[in-house]
Amino acid sequence: MKCTYCSTEIKKGTGLMYVHRIGDTAFYCSNACFKNGVVMRRKPNRKLVSGPAVAKAVKPTVEKMTEKKEEKKEEKKQEKPAQTATSAKK
Repeated sequence: MKCTYCSTEIKKGTGLMYVHRIGDTAFYCSNACFKNGVVMRRKPNRKLVSGPAVAKAVKPTVEKMTEKKEEKKEEKKQEKPAQTATSAKK
């Protein structure tokens, strides 16, 4: 079965089953998912979910994003001296 909040696979014998007043059942893999889903009534972010299996899948994309940010910072640093030289001529 899968967690209702983060949709990760729950091993048999673990997790938490919550029965709503209307009779709907919800399964949660951790206490954090339970609190987010029931207590705080947050809507799950399906784009980015938590868990060890997802962390392995997300890690390469996060590394790519940080590399792009660093490249942009370096480009901006290279552009700044050229802009100051033109302002000094005025």
